[in-house]
Amino acid sequence: MKKIAEAAATSSKAASEDPRMRWLLAVAPDATVISDSEGRIVTLNAQVAEMFGYPRAELLGAAVEILLPEHLRETHVMRRKEYQSTPRVRPMGVGLELSGRRQDGSEFPVEISLSPLESDGEMLVASTIRDLTERRELEAARFQLAAIVDSNDAVISETLDGLIVSWNNAAESIFGYSNEEAVGQPMAMLVPKGRDGEVDVMLAQLRRGERVGIHDAVRARKDGSLVDVSISMSAIRDRSGALVGASKVVRDITERMETEAALAAAREKAETSSKAFEAFSYSVAHDLRAPLRAIDGFSEALASEYGHLLDGGGQDYLQRVRSSAQRMANLIDSLLLLARVTHQELSSARVDLSALAALALERLAHASPDREVITVVQPDLIVQGDEVLLANALDNLFSNAWKFTAGRAEARIEFGHKDRAYFVQDNGAGFDMDYSGKLFGVFQRLHTPAEFAGTGIGLATVQRIIQRHGGQIWAEGGVNLGATFHFTLSGVAR
Repeated sequence: MKKIAEAAATSSKAASEDPRMRWLLAVAPDATVISDSEGRIVTLNAQVAEMFGYPRAELLGAAVEILLPEHLRETHVMRRKEYQSTPRVRPMGVGLELSGRRQDGSEFPVEISLSPLESDGEMLVASTIRDLTERRELEAARFQLAAIVDSNDAVISETLDGLIVSWNNAAESIFGYSNEEAVGQPMAMLVPKGRDGEVDVMLAQLRRGERVGIHDAVRARKDGSLVDVSISMSAIRDRSGALVGASKVVRDITERMETEAALAAAREKAETSSKAFEAFSYSVAHDLRAPLRAIDGFSEALASEYGHLLDGGGQDYLQRVRSSAQRMANLIDSLLLLARVTHQELSSARVDLSALAALALERLAHASPDREVITVVQPDLIVQGDEVLLANALDNLFSNAWKFTAGRAEARIEFGHKDRAYFVQDNGAGFDMDYSGKLFGVFQRLHTPAEFAGTGIGLATVQRIIQRHGGQIWAEGGVNLGATFHFTLSGVAR
């Protein structure tokens, strides 16, 4: 080690006394390191110490690899030996990203040029090192500026007097003015009549140091047509921090405004429809039910007070009147429910379908204590949806299954999830698949009222509920082979 240090000191002294070396180091604008054949630094200029943060004395005699990141040092030793076999003036690491390492361990991009030198019969290598940090930052800024210029948003800068200084391609596309036509003109030329002063107001806010937020406005094109825009504005300051102008990003929001107008019209239409539905519901609930209640009430009074005067046929007719009135009332209730399902707003919450299924089956069992039905419910079936409507759908499906398994010695109803769909399955009367298309139609029935009671609206209601939850429903079955209703729901929150 002592011999190496002495050799380095000798080389350093020789290099420092060489007038060519002194001249080279003095005139070099970049950091310059001169190393010997062993890769030891024999001399350097002040820029090296400043760039890498080392004291000059610490670098003299050190291996030149001290200036490189640790993961590159071993490779550099081999490359240095290759260069010594064929020394010539050339850049180092052509096509590679080179990095330097400061004393504090931080790395930065560099560009290095190599030049062979001869001093007192010894071949030395001069490495000129340039810090590329500022260049890379400028390149990034240039790319960012290019992206802004090619942006779909107009990017416009103006002086504090409101004169346009810069105008990108998007500004030309939105407003119709070319760069030559716009630059130097007052920004106020884009403000339609009746909105005079908007530019001055925004500039005044900047001068007072106030933040100018994003806001919607109307601006004028070259052809006189108006365009809806969204404007954001920021201050432009010089190196001393003084306000010298403003930069605006202007976005054409015509499509957004048209969408908002369409949504507003749709909301108004929906509100009108909702009011019409409310009026219809009120009419049905009061105007139609009132005569039905009267028919049922007077029929009951007639049977109670004068029934003994009627023979068997008369009493049968009277009972049929009452049954028809009650059936009509049930139909009205079912139609109102179907209409509400179609019009009411959906809520969204975490819904436990398994719990709703268990409650529905429990209510059916309580209403028919004389029946024995095997029920199976798969646990933990959780979805996202409207709990009230989903409960109604399950009530209808289980009521159907309960009704159509009547008379079965070993009735069985099951609820579960399989192949990405939920299902309600029973071993009841089933149906003919040739008529499955009628199952979900209003007032469509595959069995007579004498066989099984019902209004023919329940499955139509179920279908509306499932569809409003983004799902589908279908059925499979056979005559006396039971039925399975499958349905899907979007937004499953497993």
